[in-house]
Amino acid sequence: MKMRTMSTARGVILAAVMTVLLVVATTVSGAPPASAGDCGPGSAYYNIYSPSANRYVAVELGGNYKNTSKYRMLRTRTAEADLGPWEIFFLCLDSANGDVSLYSPSSGYWVSVELGGDYSGANRFAVLRARAGERGPWERFRISCSVPLCSLYSPAADKWVSAELGGQWSSTEKGMLRARNADIGPWEQFQLVQRRI
Repeated sequence: MKMRTMSTARGVILAAVMTVLLVVATTVSGAPPASAGDCGPGSAYYNIYSPSANRYVAVELGGNYKNTSKYRMLRTRTAEADLGPWEIFFLCLDSANGDVSLYSPSSGYWVSVELGGDYSGANRFAVLRARAGERGPWERFRISCSVPLCSLYSPAADKWVSAELGGQWSSTEKGMLRARNADIGPWEQFQLVQRRI
């Protein structure tokens, strides 16, 4: 399946993203973050669904993760019936360059690709975590869609975001999102489900 990179004209980006959205009539409280001033049309709240995992992406804020390097990690682990605030993300389409950033209202942080420090080991390198107060290179992605699936590319990591679904992961790591694949396959494909405010 050929994917179309959406980093060129703003109109193409917005039209393609709006084409792949599945609208769910659900109420979300809270406003976009104050640092979302350059978010253009099409920016909105979403759930992110992984067809390969048959689960939605959540930010890990629970007790098992506090005071560990896994705290605020993104994982595909929530069934549709269990969707809650941890599974809601504000997707910011940068009106200037078409980049995409994800904000987690439940954590109060932007999603980062961890490329250094405690995350330099092979198993945790480039894990996605909601931990940045502002957006920099590690918080910016490009989006590529082929209806109804989308993939996220991290220019900082030079890789596509994958849901780690292999057998080698522990129960607290399985399904974590990492920018680690050079190609798009099933684990790199997601559906964006819009949440109405």
